[in-house]
Amino acid sequence: MNNFNIDKECFRKEFFEKNLLHMKSCLDPARYDWEDFGNDFFSIEPGLGTVRLYRDGRVDRQVYQHAAQNNEEVGFKFDEASFANILNNGGSMVVNRFEKSSRYVAALCRELSDYSGHATVGNAYATKGGTGTFGKHWDSHCVFAVQLIGKKHWTVFRPTVDLPLSTQNGFAKAPPTDTEMVFDGILEAGDVLYIPRGWWHAVNPLADQPSLHIAVGIHTPKVLDYLKWVLIHKMSANKEFRETMALTRLDAGSMAQACELLTSSSTSSETFEEYLNALNISLSEKPYIDFDSIFK
Repeated sequence: MNNFNIDKECFRKEFFEKNLLHMKSCLDPARYDWEDFGNDFFSIEPGLGTVRLYRDGRVDRQVYQHAAQNNEEVGFKFDEASFANILNNGGSMVVNRFEKSSRYVAALCRELSDYSGHATVGNAYATKGGTGTFGKHWDSHCVFAVQLIGKKHWTVFRPTVDLPLSTQNGFAKAPPTDTEMVFDGILEAGDVLYIPRGWWHAVNPLADQPSLHIAVGIHTPKVLDYLKWVLIHKMSANKEFRETMALTRLDAGSMAQACELLTSSSTSSETFEEYLNALNISLSEKPYIDFDSIFK
């Protein structure tokens, strides 16, 4: 169990989607090192697009993975020399959904899911110096930046779009200037930085400082998601929602009647419980089978 400095009730009330939170020394840095990362990385299947390398932009996958044949099976293999060349010369690596390969990161995501009250996934970011990859940007989901190894420099700015969705353009408004910065600091191994969705941030490696952090993304159901689910799964049983719309004029009466049905269903506790059950099934995590206890 990690120490997140403040309890989850306080986090959910005072910080979740509201305020930045920097928590020092939450994890024991000795529990995960580069050898652990290498062991976890070994289980990743090349060719799926899970691993991405960047140096002055995204590196073509053909540079660091090659076709390979093992007996009758044709697949891909990673090229170690290419990885070393890119990462030793200012490049960076992203491993999406790393919780699927690492039991340690999966456990961390579970713990942060319990802490935040929502589903999480974990992407790994590894660097060895360089100038940073993604510039100043914001995400449409909240993030726990968990520094596992080394150090990294973070700057954070308040949002220019409140509670943005993934469909909204992150650069529709000009990014904030440095005078609007609310955090400028170094994350050290064991630290956690919570960044609400929509808050601008920039991440920069330190010179000759290897770094590995996990961006634990919090993926929450939105009001819009719930209403979409109600429309698809509940409203199709009503004739009013299956009628063809006239393209010459709006039938305000029919539309009002349909909206009344949607309101009635979406505010029903029974409908909400159905939605929660469906959501829990869709978010079920990858199981760990304890063969040690099975075969003892």
